[in-house]
Amino acid sequence: MSSKMTYKQELWRSALGTNYPKEYMEKNEQRLYSELRDIRASLENRTCADCGAKGTVWASVNLGVFLCMTCGAHHRSLGTHISKPKGATGTYWWGEDEIAHMKSHGNARAKMVYGESVPPNGVTPDDPIKWKQYLTDKYVHKRYAPYLGKNCATSDTDEFPAMNTQNTKFTNVFMPDMISLLALANENNRYRIIIDIQA
Repeated sequence: MSSKMTYKQELWRSALGTNYPKEYMEKNEQRLYSELRDIRASLENRTCADCGAKGTVWASVNLGVFLCMTCGAHHRSLGTHISKPKGATGTYWWGEDEIAHMKSHGNARAKMVYGESVPPNGVTPDDPIKWKQYLTDKYVHKRYAPYLGKNCATSDTDEFPAMNTQNTKFTNVFMPDMISLLALANENNRYRIIIDIQA
């Protein structure tokens, strides 16, 4: 009777769900961190995507945003079904998929998709309850998204505003705006209708 030897490779799983051999991660750790550092050093990624503070040491891998220490801690309280925060200073391994996601997203794109970095009502990270609500409104409900204001409906959860079709005009959408809208639709698996009601 012959016995077969099996080799079980140790794997490391990224926050986005890709498995990498640990040996690969150890070998490429410095290169991957160097790529992350370069992405983090770009102008828009130097300030927190949520509060605007200078200096980003955390990132939300699935949302693709860079965060300050305080907002990174707040993202941890949201739960990983909303945000997957991770240190961005070299303490943790970063997979190729995570690096690519941060490169294709980042804080500039987040402004187009989720809205400005500072909440309009003056709430600050110093109030954890209100700040958590702000983050939930921003990332889950998309309340601060540029094109999802009071004249917009989001399928099954909101009602369409009352309108007279004679006073309704569909606005022209430029290509960057369309990309932003497609990203919103894709993230929620539902479509959003953008209308402009004239007074």
